[in-house]
Parts: sequence; structure tokens; C-alpha cells
Amino acid sequence: MILLAQVFSSHTYGWIFIVLGVMVRIIIRRNRFKRRVGYKTYAYKNYLKSELIPVLEMLFNLAAIILIILGILIVIWA
Repeated sequence: MILLAQVFSSHTYGWIFIVLGVMVRIIIRRNRFKRRVGYKTYAYKNYLKSELIPVLEMLFNLAAIILIILGILIVIWA
């Protein structure tokens, strides 16, 4: 029981948040790189995707940044 409390301490959750945030940012950047056709030009299959994907990328990037900051704060103060 004590071992479980040590494994799932707040430091562990902080590091998990940091790793998840970094992974999300890497996945978004990799997908953005795969769509690149020319110099700062992206290829989409249709108009809806060209409007929706950048907005979703922005929201997921913001969520990833919040996760990273939250994880750093948990690791520092816990």
C-alpha cells in the first residue's frame, strides 16, 4: 500500500503531464510537416479541412502548453 502511494505521488502526475504535453506538440508538428507541400504551403483535401484543422491544431497546442506548465508547477511545488 505504501509502495502505491509512492508510485502515484504528485511528482509522478507532474511528469506524466509534461510528457503528455510534449507528445501532443510533437504529433501536431509531425502532422503539419507531412502536409507541407512547398514553402509554408499546406495541402488539404477539401475546404472544410483547411479551415477546421488549423483551429483544432491551435486548441490542442494550447492544451499541450497548459499541460506542460501545469506539470512543471506540480513538480516544483509538490
